Amino acid sequence: MDLAAGCLRLPDSKTGAKVIPLTTAARAFLAGLPRMVDEEGTLIPWVFPAARGDGHAVGITKAFDRVRRLAGFDDDVTLHVLRHSFASAAVAAGGSLFLVGKVLGHSNAATTERYSHVALDPVHAVAELGGQRIATALAAGEAKRRGLVGAKALSISVAPRRRNAGK
Repeated sequence: MDLAAGCLRLPDSKTGAKVIPLTTAARAFLAGLPRMVDEEGTLIPWVFPAARGDGHAVGITKAFDRVRRLAGFDDDVTLHVLRHSFASAAVAAGGSLFLVGKVLGHSNAATTERYSHVALDPVHAVAELGGQRIATALAAGEAKRRGLVGAKALSISVAPRRRNAGK
């Protein structure tokens, strides 16, 4: 874990070595965890040390089950469900499928698209922004036409059409 760089470096994972970005909240949480020491008082280098023996914890199923119960979630809330939820939230917030896929470790945007359950919400939001801007400009144009001071109307310019050189 590299808190200074804001990432988790996994030398070996299901898909090989990878770097996972850590959010500000995740970094703050991890930085606040108590660090453990061994029998000699030496700081253990692992954030999550093994429950038995040396080394780091392997697998998080039992820990996740405990956290899920403490949070009051049903058994159908799994790590996989949380990955889908993250992908959907990130795409809905405007993240590109390519970048969200990078965060999830996907090599193919189609996989991220399936994960993210892409809805029309982001598309609708963009249409709404454009529509609001035009509505505001039209209202300002109407106010200007009525002689109200300070109204800024949208000027719409149409590029002149070119004639074909060959005709």
